Amino acid sequence: MDKALYHLNRALRKGKRVGADPFQTLAQYGRGQGKHQFVLLSVAQPNGRAKVLQAQAATVGEAVALCANSYIDKVNSGDISQRAEQTIKIDIISYVRPVDREARVMNPQERELLLQKQQEGLAIGSELNVAFLPEEVTAYTMLQSKKLQIEHVLAALPQRLLANEKELAFQLSQAEKLPLYTFRTQAFALHKNEVKAIENGHLLYKEVDAADLEEAIRYTNDYYFKQVVDEKGKFVYSYLPHKQEVEAKYNILRHAGTTYSMLETYEFTGDEEVWDEADRAFNYLRAQMKTYHENDQVFRVVVEKDTMKLGGNALAIIALAKYVDLSGNKADLSLMQDLAKYIEYVQDARGRFVVHKQTYSTGNVINFESHYYPGEAILALVRLYQLDNNERWLNVAERAAAYIIQRRDKDESVDTIAHDHWFLYALNELYRARPEEMYVRHALFIAEAMLNKQFTSKEKDGTWYGGYSASITPPQGTPVACRSEGLAATYRLAKDLGLQEEANRLYEAVRRGLTFQLQLQVRPETAMYYAEDTKQWGAFQRSFTQLDQRIDFTQHNISSLLAGREIMIEASTEK
Repeated sequence: MDKALYHLNRALRKGKRVGADPFQTLAQYGRGQGKHQFVLLSVAQPNGRAKVLQAQAATVGEAVALCANSYIDKVNSGDISQRAEQTIKIDIISYVRPVDREARVMNPQERELLLQKQQEGLAIGSELNVAFLPEEVTAYTMLQSKKLQIEHVLAALPQRLLANEKELAFQLSQAEKLPLYTFRTQAFALHKNEVKAIENGHLLYKEVDAADLEEAIRYTNDYYFKQVVDEKGKFVYSYLPHKQEVEAKYNILRHAGTTYSMLETYEFTGDEEVWDEADRAFNYLRAQMKTYHENDQVFRVVVEKDTMKLGGNALAIIALAKYVDLSGNKADLSLMQDLAKYIEYVQDARGRFVVHKQTYSTGNVINFESHYYPGEAILALVRLYQLDNNERWLNVAERAAAYIIQRRDKDESVDTIAHDHWFLYALNELYRARPEEMYVRHALFIAEAMLNKQFTSKEKDGTWYGGYSASITPPQGTPVACRSEGLAATYRLAKDLGLQEEANRLYEAVRRGLTFQLQLQVRPETAMYYAEDTKQWGAFQRSFTQLDQRIDFTQHNISSLLAGREIMIEASTEK
């Protein structure tokens, strides 16, 4: 990283005024020689949106100095709150073009504005009188249905601390036509002791190590997991930060999975507050379990909206097994066994789970089949066996695994096989109890299919490095996280069996995946433009352009980060 950025960071935090000379090397990030240079400085604020300062000058160095000295003046005047740990972000505009090359002035209410989300900012005025960063355009929802919302632009103006704010606000509210420009920036986050590059509004990672993963896990532990469970024990299921909206829908399977990941996090951090939050989530989960009678048999099932699912029982067992393991309290063991009896009941003689979804009140089987429920069910049965040593559950798990390998997946190729991370989890743990060679072969087969789809070129793939090719672009974070989970489990299997070449390839794939995933975690530099920033720290959003934060996004990312950290530490001690 350029030394000038470290010098800038120190000067800002010490309140020391600067000249332009130390920052001339930053010209490499600007618009090129002979062009007016623009710099923006964003400063995170407690309990509010970031303040953003803007400067223009003949050189990047001069613009940086103007911004830095303006920041110091605003701190001294009390217009900006300064804290030791606050995040500061610098954006150097690297490219500017008119929104419409032919019509430099346009009516923003009538014209569609095609900006690349999280990549292109919006500048207004022939001299770029005010330039809103890509993150500001999103956080203030300045564009809706591709039309500029002037009232949302006006809402952002007070955070700019402009001397001519009232005059500019009047012009924006009255003008029928405006000069509009889009721009891109080179961005850097200035933290207390470090400087990091930013792309797409997120930290850019070239490689990750165990320390990076631990830092990310602690963000989730310290912020997201301590705020995402409500007073009823339910999660804030899905949050849209730019709209400050909580989606009303819910999914009890994801509730169980997220509770499990909270316990995994507690196992690492020992944070009792996270344990207490998970405990309340468990109370809600237990309250959704009901007794179900069919053919003179009695089971326990997880019910949501009068529906019970194979995956619901499975994930409930997986979560409860972790709870029992960590607490030493086996009070839930009989409950888990009753949940497992239903899984056993819906298995036919071939080993197939023939019921995936069923109406609780009527018993009617719903025509629905999930590719992932069987893997979840097998893992749940193995985890239960690990607690009660009842071979009954292993027998059900073994029949199910044999059905999947010998029948369901029999004709699949590396191009068609589903990237089933739950089944990879299950095969790793089932092999420990019932070692069958076909479990290893099939796990490596699925893993190979995953590896074939991964982006592995840093030069070619850029921020997609470590992601996986799919019909949806850019790659979404959670499908990458799920693959990282499955590959980490398969790595353990290969390593323990002495398959070192396979283990090495799997290790590198996990590492690449985690490098991609960390870009999608919400951190201070990501959330600083939103009205409610710290609430989101540690959450994971869907993708670079889809900003929703759903509980299972964080669940799978955290589970994979914990697994990745563990295998990285082991690998480093073996060198």
